[in-house]
Amino acid sequence: MFQEISGKSRASVPIQTQQIDSHRPAKRPASVLQTSSGTWVLRDRWLPCALMLTAALLLSGCFDPGEKHSFGVAEQGLYDASLSSDAGSLVIASVTQGGSFWDLANSTRSFNWNHHGEKPTALVAVALAGDTSYAVTVDQAPIMVLWDAKTGQALRSWMLPLEVTSMALADAGRRLLIGTANNEALVFDLRRGGIEHRLSHEEEVNDVAISADGKLGLTVADDDYARLWDLQQAKELHRWELNNNGMTAALSPSGRYAFAAGQSARAAVWDTRSGALLFELNPFQKWVGRGISYSSAVFSPREDELLTGSVTGNVKRWSLGNGQPLGSWILGRRSWISPSAVKLIALAYARNGDYFAVGSNGLVYVLGPQSG
Repeated sequence: MFQEISGKSRASVPIQTQQIDSHRPAKRPASVLQTSSGTWVLRDRWLPCALMLTAALLLSGCFDPGEKHSFGVAEQGLYDASLSSDAGSLVIASVTQGGSFWDLANSTRSFNWNHHGEKPTALVAVALAGDTSYAVTVDQAPIMVLWDAKTGQALRSWMLPLEVTSMALADAGRRLLIGTANNEALVFDLRRGGIEHRLSHEEEVNDVAISADGKLGLTVADDDYARLWDLQQAKELHRWELNNNGMTAALSPSGRYAFAAGQSARAAVWDTRSGALLFELNPFQKWVGRGISYSSAVFSPREDELLTGSVTGNVKRWSLGNGQPLGSWILGRRSWISPSAVKLIALAYARNGDYFAVGSNGLVYVLGPQSG
């Protein structure tokens, strides 16, 4: 059923950038005319094309000064992605190229992770431990595979009983939280190789999050609620209403703070100890009837900030102290002819002060400081 993969199954692929010679004098194109005043203008027949191209580039959002650069990790897009807590490593489930592990410091692919030899596996969910110790991949069967993220070796595999929608992995592989389409979240013990607990929900579980130590878990489901769990005791600690289908869940590294968002609905941060609301990210959605759909979120390692990504390519930093925005970026599409804006599916804070965002379009964006 499962063929173990050894070492680097394919050579790392460096990202190359074409150099432009800035010293070569530019030739005046035949479509440009000089007026009597000495200014240069486009010929009439080229003007509409130039205007359309300019408008397309502006719509692509590629002029955001905070976007330092981007590079591709999948040609046809991604189903899922998971970043390490320091933005140094990435695991992806690509649409056509299977799974792989990436070294983001060098923008290179280190390992191809597929479940049946070299044939690309259609993975539905992936999870990387924040400390880059282990990773987990799940296919449509659903077969789940545990990987050593340092060596790229497959360690164990299991056939799961339920269709998987999402996963979150604690540091050192201490515990895995699995969201399913069968109204349950599974608490899985990777060391012993079995299900510890089943956490019941009213409807499908869409996203899950776990604290670094594996003791707390957060789930959001189609029943419009976010639930905080003691994963050791399988006990529900708090429940928060989202006003629509649950879409995104995130826990701070220590588990002190929780973020949850509904689809075009409520998005908020809570204190997990008291259950108290800290601030709303869509404060007017109750009256307007809809709000921003946040498709990804991550807390900073120091737990003083929140980074969010939307389904329309917007990345925003929030202060946990006062709930106010600290900066934002609008990320460009893969090309100006792309049919829709980029959906953000993974975020992380880099050690050098940059921010990493992974889009469903298969691009990794490296973001620098940006105000407003």
